[in-house]
Amino acid sequence: MYDYIQGNLIEIGADYAVIENGGIGYRMSVSANAAFVLQETKNNAKLYTHVKIRDDVLVIYGFISKAERELYLSLNTVSGVGPKAAMAILSYLSDKAIIEAIRSGDAKLLCTAPGIGLKTAQRIIVDLKGKFADSNDFDDLPVGVLQEASEEKMICIDALISLGYDRTTATHMVEQTFQKEETTQKNILKALASADRL
Repeated sequence: MYDYIQGNLIEIGADYAVIENGGIGYRMSVSANAAFVLQETKNNAKLYTHVKIRDDVLVIYGFISKAERELYLSLNTVSGVGPKAAMAILSYLSDKAIIEAIRSGDAKLLCTAPGIGLKTAQRIIVDLKGKFADSNDFDDLPVGVLQEASEEKMICIDALISLGYDRTTATHMVEQTFQKEETTQKNILKALASADRL
């Protein structure tokens, strides 16, 4: 239906973005990494899309690159990995980390994504390893978020969860306040200070 949507970024959250084009605001589900990248492109945001009708509701998934969309679609072909699980993996790990985990058979790394158990991680590797092993299409994947920045965000999110916040709220707090030039401690404090504004 849509290949991509480009326009002004109207609103952004931990797992969604609203882009206005032609007077229409398109609300799209996005990964946390895509949300982070979008913060840098306020006036000319572009997301590649995948449209799915679920329970009579049309859901638009947005991706920062064609490669991220292809990775999402590949994950969705694995039995037991639905849209929610695929987006969780894309949110918790960089695109390159996911590809390398599949190629190297690193199930433990895939298990760090919320809701992904060992059996599911092993199934992902078995089903997709052949596809990625012989393909160069993903070798030049744009990281989107710098790996070290992504790791720092996850440390901050985990710290907030340990303080009693649920993962969705913690992710939103960090996404709204994270600055990669700041220390981890300062980013955690900034996120905590934003709690009253949520």
